[in-house]
This record gives sequence, structure tokens and C-alpha cells, in this order.
Amino acid sequence: MDQSACPNRDTLPPLLDIQQNGMGDVVLACWLIESAGACGRALQVNPRRWSGLPRLLGIPAASVTVREGPSATQDEALGLRYEYRAVQQALECGALPKTRFALWAEALGLTGSDGGPLAPVRPRHCEDLSDRAWASAQWDMLQAPALAPRVLLFPDSAKRIRRWPKAQFVEIAARLKADGWAVAAMGAKRASLVGIGCRFWFGYPVDQVASMIAQADLVITNDTGPAHLAGTIGTPTLALCGPTDGRVVFSHMPEVRPLTAAGPEAPPCAPCHFSEAIGYGAPCREKGCLALAALTPDDVLDAARQRLAETLHLPPAQSARAVA
Repeated sequence: MDQSACPNRDTLPPLLDIQQNGMGDVVLACWLIESAGACGRALQVNPRRWSGLPRLLGIPAASVTVREGPSATQDEALGLRYEYRAVQQALECGALPKTRFALWAEALGLTGSDGGPLAPVRPRHCEDLSDRAWASAQWDMLQAPALAPRVLLFPDSAKRIRRWPKAQFVEIAARLKADGWAVAAMGAKRASLVGIGCRFWFGYPVDQVASMIAQADLVITNDTGPAHLAGTIGTPTLALCGPTDGRVVFSHMPEVRPLTAAGPEAPPCAPCHFSEAIGYGAPCREKGCLALAALTPDDVLDAARQRLAETLHLPPAQSARAVA
């Protein structure tokens, strides 16, 4: 056999093999590929079941592979586990943790051209015109007042501990509609959306989800894949965070504003970033995150109105608590 026909594994670029987790990790891999490429460095991703996502975000075909390697979400020296360990250590010491982007780059040995930290470079949304037209038609179905702000909700999450109670999403959908806003929701499964109180779509390909996000004025979502996709596309986003530290997860996307319970209602464990020393344990896995449950509809509505006022240059809205 001609050995020269086989790739030398020593010359292959670093690999992020996204074996267990979902959309958000593949989106982050796309950011890392773009950022490394801007410095003349190569990186590949095996997106597994999210095979269409790198193409949607403009990642060159040479950077996408079916090559297998250590799990980017389970191997202690890579990605998610590396991040969790570093962030937990910082939080347990009362220090400000590094960001997710910085930690994943660090684990891969990726640096900037000057040898310093790798700077984030945004992937581009490569939208098909047919998807854009489809999304425009869906938004028009809402028959909202002309120029009404468009708000897209994602009330589901694959992991219960990251899921804000559905009843809270139902309440904010009703109150946003009462404000005269065009409100819609999307998700993977119908069961997560039934009774949400607004028009909804489920089970659509990520290309069409992205086009709906691109035409929204605001996305409200749990700390899950759509938050990462919306921030990458550039749509203003509220990410409802419980166990995760939003400063860590979303700092490379200024469009995403993490929202965490604050004040006397917030439990002292928040954010724990899944640190057992801080308070994460079996009750959290079984019953959900106390910090996320402490986040109220008024908190979210106030943040939504403020975010829309900033991005659409609307007059400041009165506090939800003041009008409740």
C-alpha cells in the first residue's frame, strides 16, 4: 500500500468532535474555526447530527470532517469539561472566570497571531433566499400591527436544568402580545409549544429556524442552542441562565444579554456552573434549577422592553412591576 496516499495524523489540524452535545457547541466550533482562520491557523469540526450548521455559518468544506477524535464535550482536556473545571475553580475561589471562547481556544492550543489570546471572529450567516422568503411569509401570518416589534420565543431545552418553566413563557407571550408586539415561538417538538399562547412552529430545519431568527427584533430563549445561533446571526437575544454563568458562555457575542435572577430571590448558589462545591447536586438534576425558577416574568419583561428600546430606539417603557 502506498503510505503517501494516507494523511499523516501528525499534520492534521486540531479537531472538535461534537459527540454528545448539540447546536451551541457546533456554533462555538464555527466561531473558533473563523477566528483561527483569521490568524492563519486551521481547525476542523465533526458536527455529527448538526452537519448542515457549519455550511449555514459559512464554514469552508475543508474545515468540516467526519474524522473522529476525543469527545469535545466529554474529554477532560477539551472543550466542555475543560471549561467546567476551569470555571468552577475560579468561582469557588471568588475569581472572575475566563470565557468559554477563551477556554476552548486554550484547550486546543489556539492563539492569536501575536501569541496572545485568540480574538473572536464572527461566522457569517449564509442564508438561502428561499428560506428568507419563507420566514417573511411566516411572520406576516401573525397579522400584527404595522412595524410591531417581532419577538421569537424558544421555550424548550434538551436539558431540564436549563429550562425556564413553560408557564412563565406563556405569561410573557400574553403580556408581550398585550403590548402590541408580534410574538411567535419555535421548538423541536410540538409538545413543548402547545398552549404557549402564540403562533408556533416545530421541527423545522436549522436553516429555516435561522431565517426566522434573522427577521426577529428580539429572541428570548433558555441557555440553549438557539441563543448561540441568534447571537451569531446578530439578533438581540435574552438568554435565561440558571446554573451556567452567562458572562462565561456568551461574552464573545455582544448581542446576547444573559439574564439571571438577582436580589433576595436569587439562591446563593447562582451561578454554580455545575460546581458541586457551590451547590449543584441531585435535587438540581431532578427538580430543575432554583436560580432559573427564581427568574420572574417581570424580570424578563423589563429586560425585553429595555433591549428593544435600545435596539429599535423606542421610548423607554415603564417597568413591568410598575404596571402589574
